[in-house]
Amino acid sequence: MEYEACFSEITKLNKALDDAHYIRTPDLYTIRNLNAWTLTDLVTVSEARTGYFTDNEGRILKSEKHGEQYLVAVSVPGLSETVIRFTADDIMVSSGKADQNMVANAHYQVKWDDNGQLTSIYDRDNAREVLAIGNRSNVLTVYEDRPTSFDNWNIDADYPEKAIILHANQVVVHTPGPLTQRVDFHYTFQNSTVVQTMTLYTNSRRIDFKTHIDWHEHQFLLRTAFNTAILSNYATFDIQYGNVARPTTSNTSWEIAKFETVGHKWADLSQHDYGVSLLNDSKYGYSVKKGQLSLSLLKSGIDPDTEADQGEHDFTYSLLPHAGDFVTGRVEEIAMALNHGLTAIEGEPKKISKPLFTFETEQPVMVDAIKHSEEGNQAILRFHEYAGQNAVVKVVPQFDFGQVSRVRLDETHPEVLNNQDGILVSLKPYEVVTLAFER
Repeated sequence: MEYEACFSEITKLNKALDDAHYIRTPDLYTIRNLNAWTLTDLVTVSEARTGYFTDNEGRILKSEKHGEQYLVAVSVPGLSETVIRFTADDIMVSSGKADQNMVANAHYQVKWDDNGQLTSIYDRDNAREVLAIGNRSNVLTVYEDRPTSFDNWNIDADYPEKAIILHANQVVVHTPGPLTQRVDFHYTFQNSTVVQTMTLYTNSRRIDFKTHIDWHEHQFLLRTAFNTAILSNYATFDIQYGNVARPTTSNTSWEIAKFETVGHKWADLSQHDYGVSLLNDSKYGYSVKKGQLSLSLLKSGIDPDTEADQGEHDFTYSLLPHAGDFVTGRVEEIAMALNHGLTAIEGEPKKISKPLFTFETEQPVMVDAIKHSEEGNQAILRFHEYAGQNAVVKVVPQFDFGQVSRVRLDETHPEVLNNQDGILVSLKPYEVVTLAFER
């Protein structure tokens, strides 16, 4: 109840801000990008009518209608917004031919068996098979889960001994559209149902598994697993302000104890030349052993909450094969697009918001905060290095300011910086930097 009240209050505050900033003009939509880099992605727009979208220069944008919503391909600069227009029109939308056990686009060819389990993902961009030959992937497995203590939290090491693999009882292949290829997989377990939509994108290398679960079981753990063709002794896991490497082997008691480990937005298994990441938007229990990437999807314990995980759940996890390691493969950026992608607001802004800062750097800047100082009248910018390497960032403020100082997290001990032709900031691996701009 406390969380519901908190989120309800946040929703009211955001609506009040939107009402003050936007004019609800019919057929206009403002697309926002909260990331610090230009994001070219699909945005969901609620629109029941048939028609097309154009950008602010009148160019027609690629779009795809799903029921009373559209997916629209839009590019928005970092920390900015842009306006698109909808025009009602009875246009004909071209579509391809649906196959039965295979879908393909410019990036991938994906095959599955009669149970709905993936048998092959061929990466056309890199000319290689992603999955281990002879194994299955996106295998949904239910485990009996009765830990000796802390039922709603703990998972005991012997949980895999009692496992039930789910088989799809229905597979629906949608007609390909200009932006996506979609396949629905339907599963049933006792009194519960799982419906997944696997989506391949024209403009992204992500393979999404949008999941809706109606769960009515107790003391069962649901997980998914992908058996990849990657050989590596270490996997990398996203954590706050960086990442951490953990072994994929079970050679010591310490390694055996890490049968599930935490990861925030992604876990990555890479060789020097190629890798596979498993991204998520709300699930954080990973296991990476040998070439298998797996993720906990729900855990229906009974103590202290007897109704944990009961009812409906909606979430998305994604597979991301890529060249090189997680840095070369832009895993952090793509995971941010999954978690904090483009959003659409009905109407147009009273004044187009422009970014307060732009950045020039080899790797995109991960901005953590832009805010008013705790004391005085300063604009605070906080960002960090996430790739584990030295970096130089050129910060270019888009507003008038006096001097700029590098300060501590508590905004004290200022070190005045040279601000001619932009502010150059050197970062060590995983370093957090806070800058204060006098207003």
